[in-house]
Amino acid sequence: MTEERIYVACLSSYVSGILHGAWIEVTDEETVLAAIDAMLKASTLEEAEEWAIHSHEGFGRAEIGEYESIARVCEIAEFMRKHGELADLVLHEARGNMDDALNLIKNYQGEFNSLGEFAESFYDEIGGENIPEALIGYIDWEAMARDMQLGGDIIVLNDGRNVHVCWNR
Repeated sequence: MTEERIYVACLSSYVSGILHGAWIEVTDEETVLAAIDAMLKASTLEEAEEWAIHSHEGFGRAEIGEYESIARVCEIAEFMRKHGELADLVLHEARGNMDDALNLIKNYQGEFNSLGEFAESFYDEIGGENIPEALIGYIDWEAMARDMQLGGDIIVLNDGRNVHVCWNR
């Protein structure tokens, strides 16, 4: 993933047909707001005081609106840095809602080659040693995991290679 940055445009310039803005690396709120202020002061128009986010990079599938608060942009950027590719998956699943995304991360169980692998590891974790060895080969782990998913017990995130599983709590 690329570093998180936003393109902020001066709206007075934009309305006047002038392209004036800046790509700003998203670090902390104070630094980003200072960079926006510097961009506005560099405008050729005296009335330059309003701005909007016209583009962004490094936020994966997270939605960043034109008038998103810088506090929220910084919160999403920090989340992306902290959780990497997983952040993109959970933010997409949570439809950009940070509280829901944080809940998914809190209930994250791991990355698996298949849902069946998750189910088998879960049952091993909760006492699978009590299942007689002769029966293990007859258990359909994929079906068990699918039932857990369809029953709402787990949320499955797919990155195109593997599945990531979160408890739905």
